[in-house]
Amino acid sequence: MSINNKTTDYFNTLSPISDEKIAAQYKNALLWAIKQNDVKNIAITGSYGSGKSSILKAIICDNQEKDSSKNIPKISPNDSKNESYNDKEKNDFNIMKSECLFLSLANFCETSEEKKYTQTEIEEHILQQIFYQFSHKDLPFSKFKQIKNIKHIRRVIVGVLCWLFSLPFIHDIIRLLKQNFLAISADGFQNFFSSILWFASIIHFVLFGLFIGGCYFIFQKLITLCHITNLKKLSFKSTEVELSGNSVLNKYIEELIYFFDANEKKKYVVIEDLDRFDNLSLFTKLREVNLMINNAPSVSQRVIFIYALRDDLFKETLHRTKFFDFILPIIPIINTSNSGDKLRELLPSKEDEKDLEILSNDYINDISIFIHDLRLLKNIVNEFIIYNTSINPKHDQKQSQYIFSIIVYKNIFPNQYTLDQENRGLLYQIFEIQKQELINWSIDENEYSGPFVYDESKYIAKEEEKLREEYLLAILRRYNNLQNLDKIDFKEILKNEDKFSKFCRNQQYIENGNYCTINFHEIEYEIDEYSTYINRRKELLVQFSLPQSLSKLIRFCPDDSWKMTLFKESTNLSKEKELLALMLRKGYIDENYFHYMSYFYEGALRTNDHAFLMNVKTQQGDNFEHKLTEESIHNVVSKISRDEYCYKTTLNKQVILYLLSLNEDSTDYRLDLILRQLSNNTSDNVFEKYIGPIFNSLDHVEQKRFIQIIVEKYSYGIWKDIQNTTTDDGILVTYLNTISSLDKSLIQKLNRESDEQLKPYIEKKKDFIDSGIEYDHAINLMEALDIKFSELTKTENSN
Repeated sequence: MSINNKTTDYFNTLSPISDEKIAAQYKNALLWAIKQNDVKNIAITGSYGSGKSSILKAIICDNQEKDSSKNIPKISPNDSKNESYNDKEKNDFNIMKSECLFLSLANFCETSEEKKYTQTEIEEHILQQIFYQFSHKDLPFSKFKQIKNIKHIRRVIVGVLCWLFSLPFIHDIIRLLKQNFLAISADGFQNFFSSILWFASIIHFVLFGLFIGGCYFIFQKLITLCHITNLKKLSFKSTEVELSGNSVLNKYIEELIYFFDANEKKKYVVIEDLDRFDNLSLFTKLREVNLMINNAPSVSQRVIFIYALRDDLFKETLHRTKFFDFILPIIPIINTSNSGDKLRELLPSKEDEKDLEILSNDYINDISIFIHDLRLLKNIVNEFIIYNTSINPKHDQKQSQYIFSIIVYKNIFPNQYTLDQENRGLLYQIFEIQKQELINWSIDENEYSGPFVYDESKYIAKEEEKLREEYLLAILRRYNNLQNLDKIDFKEILKNEDKFSKFCRNQQYIENGNYCTINFHEIEYEIDEYSTYINRRKELLVQFSLPQSLSKLIRFCPDDSWKMTLFKESTNLSKEKELLALMLRKGYIDENYFHYMSYFYEGALRTNDHAFLMNVKTQQGDNFEHKLTEESIHNVVSKISRDEYCYKTTLNKQVILYLLSLNEDSTDYRLDLILRQLSNNTSDNVFEKYIGPIFNSLDHVEQKRFIQIIVEKYSYGIWKDIQNTTTDDGILVTYLNTISSLDKSLIQKLNRESDEQLKPYIEKKKDFIDSGIEYDHAINLMEALDIKFSELTKTENSN
């Protein structure tokens, strides 16, 4: 899905917008302040993103509005009529854009921590913005020179060359003028016109004109040069008076006065983002400059400085009122209480009533409470629309929330986002390093119980039971005279870690008439001389459970100590990191964050392979029959993390077949995790949906290995499911032929796990001899289950 006209309708500009309805209440207050003759410094205050620039834009009218309202009486702030103008005139009075000088000191590139700007640098920047908004012809006597247009320079060069060319002819021109003057004096104009050489005279007069023009140009430049010469010192014998101080604004105050003298229309200086430098002395200096400009006799208009500042710049109340003659507070357009509603307003709406909203209400409520800057929110939505349209063309809600979270992270931590592309950023550190530290901490804190483990996977409990059983059998073999043996509930000990621990530490036995406590350390050494029971259990938890999603690990942490582990900060986190912590805890950003940071291009993976991986990462859909590119399966499998093999979404026939083909002697841990899912799945018809299709896709040798694995390792009673699924003799015999080729012990185990249904089925099968089962396999099956037929039928083809 491409970005079309319909999509672009939802983009928002980040520049200030003009909203007359919102600005109306502020406009009258500001215009009242401007009307007061003693008001020359006005502050418009509000938090970042509160709409200060938008209010200014709405109040200040474009020049076109002024032109279209020529008949409206224009009232000057200096006009004595200001003292008593009626409400109608008040509503007609507007600040025109042509009357304003706009200065923006936004410092987006470098933060104050990285570079401290000196006051001199800031003042120089102010002067540059003032003077470079006008051409040299508007300020001919200014010492601030600009690079001139090449066409203008060419004209000057051509003029100078022509003037130089005229110099050698000055003597002849003067001589010709003298001769003509004498001829006119002697003979009068009558003979003069008949005797003059017109062509030569015209040439000489043109050259004379070039000479005079060149002299005028040089003379004018000399006057200008003398005017703009910087007088730094006045010397009176042994005394020197310094005229220019350290302040750049003081040094060039005459330039500033000349600027407003030459531009009478400029009455308002709008200064934005000066608060970014946290330099209060700048306001003192600018107030002084404003006073000097307004007191200058050559400046006819009243010049008002209007500052757009954040509220918390002045820590003390007296400072705020000392610097400014009038303060106009701006009520924020957006804050934590309404940012969610504003976000819903900015987001694209669903195309169909049946569609889900692009972001869920719960998600918006979680995220928006941290974002109360309107420009930031608009930019996040703009970037989200582009990313979501490219990466998530179906606009799946869950994927949209992942993408939106990454865009939020990108806007709050732009530098870290760039580093994450190189595996060096904050998210990379959290998921690759700090997550493992959190796992280790969780194990140490939950040394015996580990409640967060059991909630994740039921088969973990079975693995732990097997581990306890190993140690319990060793204890029973070593201590055959345990006390109160008949009262011990070994089933409960195997299931419960606490009871097992107490048994190992406290259980007594009788030796030589004395009561002694069993030595569990000796049992541990007997089973494994290199590892203790606790360490083996930890390894088990790490292997099968703990490499889960970070959000699930966090969920089982008893307090906020996980934040210190992930962010390496012992003090309270910043608001930005608290937002990131929320997105990590809720799973809005997870281990698959890098999939949402770039566009997918077909290469080693095809589009269908990428779609499968995205389903696995987001745990969506039933992917068992999802078609994968045969030659890409290896790459697909390598991109699935260990814990994701515990997801139902990873169950894919081609993936399982590939893993079965890898190793004939032992099972891969990935196959192990997948098959454990199947053996522990009680909600689906596992055989019909999964086992049967896999079995039918294998050859005879692979079928035997597959049945052997699921029976031996996972105690899966396959025969019971086979009988419940089909009555087709052909299909039943196919499975019987494979089952009968197994070892006798496995056949017996399969029969037990199938609720003893295999043996009676065979004993009732009269045509067992002619069913098509291989002779050796049939004998093996009958011996394993001790089959006794009550009746058998024999055909002519029977052996």
